[in-house]
Amino acid sequence: MKKLLLILLSALSLTAFAQQKKVAVYVTGQQTGINKVLGDQLVSAFAKSGKYIAIERTASFLAELNKEQSYQRTGAVGDNEIARLGEQFGVQLVCVADVSDVFGEKYVSARLIDVESAEVVNTANTSSQMHSMTELLSVTDKITKELTSKTVYERAAEAAAFKKAEEDKEKMLLEGFANGYIKCGNLYAIISYSQVTGGQRYDIASSCRVGGYDDWRIPNVSELNVVKQVCRNLYYNKENYPKISTGQMEQLKKIFDGDSFWVTNSYIIRKNGSSISYSDSSISAKDTFGLILVRDAK
Repeated sequence: MKKLLLILLSALSLTAFAQQKKVAVYVTGQQTGINKVLGDQLVSAFAKSGKYIAIERTASFLAELNKEQSYQRTGAVGDNEIARLGEQFGVQLVCVADVSDVFGEKYVSARLIDVESAEVVNTANTSSQMHSMTELLSVTDKITKELTSKTVYERAAEAAAFKKAEEDKEKMLLEGFANGYIKCGNLYAIISYSQVTGGQRYDIASSCRVGGYDDWRIPNVSELNVVKQVCRNLYYNKENYPKISTGQMEQLKKIFDGDSFWVTNSYIIRKNGSSISYSDSSISAKDTFGLILVRDAK
């Protein structure tokens, strides 16, 4: 068993290692000392990130860059050439950083280039007077943190996933409104707003038939708070749900902000969130309350 465990751990380690991308670091500009510190810090940051395997800025890599015609003409080399050389050196990414003098400050910009597509997958920039090693290290720390964070691709994937989730939620909201209820976490809640007397709430719950379900119940305090919070979040993020009508959004607002009191199975809930314990005998026949019914989402 121990031998099998070791084999599995080794396999997982090799898989994680295989997923790490090799990155080369190339620093341009005329700030020799600053360039060296920035380059060393970038190599160290990539190595420590767990996402990359950093190779040193080898003399041969820089020598190959110096051979490029564009470099000989202008002192610079294009991203396509950098990507090609990076591929030649067996790396998947090349980090290109530049240090310039701008208005009495040092401006540091960096970009991470995918050698396969020659596309920039991450960028970072900052500026400082860099009068001390502390300032220089602070700048390099900021640059390296931004470069080793989520790439453009990862952020795009997250944005697409968020958009898909919001679209699914909007579809669910529309279906819920059509059927008379809305999903709130692990609950379905009746979205219609009504005023009832204290004694009516049990009769209404037992006779409720909404959405094809007959197991609606009066919520307890925590369930009511879940419903109110979900409706609040939906309302204040309504720009994500353009297909939900103004009237439907107002129904959501009523649930979390539309009544002085809500009635649960054991409490009257004030609008400000505090609760008052009561018995049925203490409620006048004329006392009315807002009613929400819930059922478990399945």
